[in-house]
Amino acid sequence: MDRKTEILLGQWAHSAEEDTGDVLVFRQQDYPLPPSRGRRKLAFYPGNQVKSAGVAPNDVNRVTSGTWASVAGSDADFEMVLDDGDGPCRLSVADDGAPILKLKKRSSE
Repeated sequence: MDRKTEILLGQWAHSAEEDTGDVLVFRQQDYPLPPSRGRRKLAFYPGNQVKSAGVAPNDVNRVTSGTWASVAGSDADFEMVLDDGDGPCRLSVADDGAPILKLKKRSSE
């Protein structure tokens, strides 16, 4: 398993405070984020499975399953597709002491 996949596997929380433009930023679950109501969470598992959890517009918790895969030859490291039709999304992982996951919805081509 390559280093970026090792970093990706696990749980991530949306750090809306760090979002820029159309890029959503996620931090590993143990990263000290300020309190926030209803942070979206992503959990990446071996076997290319992912779960997305968050609060739906009606304030009910919503969990969606999906898949992720490595991508080669692009500006992203991974691609994620959720079963609710929200996707595909491109994911980039970096680790400069505090791992960071950046999610960008793929534009229609």
